Amino acid sequence: MKVMGSAGARASPLGRPEVATETVALRQSQISAFAHHFHSTPILFVSLTPVTSCLAEILSALEKMLLRVSAAARPRDVNYKKYFLLGLTAFTLTSSAALAGETYSARVDPGPPSGSDRSGFYLRGYGGIDWFDDIDSTEFDTGWRAGGSAGYRFADDAVGALMLELDASYGESEIDNSNSIDGDLGLATVAVNLIHDFDTGTRFRPYVGVGVGAGFLNSDLTLGGRTLSEDDDAVFLYQVIGGLEFEMTERLSIFTEYRYVGLDDFSLSSGDSSYDGSDFGGSQLLLGVRITF
Repeated sequence: MKVMGSAGARASPLGRPEVATETVALRQSQISAFAHHFHSTPILFVSLTPVTSCLAEILSALEKMLLRVSAAARPRDVNYKKYFLLGLTAFTLTSSAALAGETYSARVDPGPPSGSDRSGFYLRGYGGIDWFDDIDSTEFDTGWRAGGSAGYRFADDAVGALMLELDASYGESEIDNSNSIDGDLGLATVAVNLIHDFDTGTRFRPYVGVGVGAGFLNSDLTLGGRTLSEDDDAVFLYQVIGGLEFEMTERLSIFTEYRYVGLDDFSLSSGDSSYDGSDFGGSQLLLGVRITF
């Protein structure tokens, strides 16, 4: 009778609703406490609360079932509850760590493949807007520019890689002043650029560069429909380059780029008169794509 009473004493608390509720709450709090570290990490965006609640319900039901079986028939020298709780703890640690690891892998950009070779010949194409500097009192509207380049990208060094390219572009801006003169100023450029990019350990690679070459200015000015000048002049050109490239794949990239282009000692004619100037230039803001072969 004492043995039966002991077995009944073990089994009866599991049937009470308040104890079952407390067991569920206890398991959920244990799992949530461990998962809180991963859940609070800024790079993780998946909430673990539904997972821990579901785990707690399932594991609590398993615990009650095993305790009832062990109370009915088990050797008195084996503590099944102790081993069950140890197994529960191990399962909780493993499942929470696995879920957190999976979420981490899904959210962090792995960047370009380690040790990948990005060297080789490439083509770039781009388009954007121009802002010519003022010439005395003559101002220019925002213009357009399009161009491309062909070059070679060398293998990465300690900080990045060198690129050597031949670049050509053309752009125009309309004249904007108050003396009723209409027309536009065009600038064609041909330059050799030396560019160096920087490895950031991600798919983003900033770069800087310089270039020298020739600029070809052409103007087409009219007053009341009468042509005042159609003049072309080839001058020395230099340009300063800065940009940011995003590697979509090892061979395909997109970029945004700023350039300042300067011209030295140019001349434009208007009928019997001419204009000689120096240090004329302008800014360019470009978007483009690069393909490496």
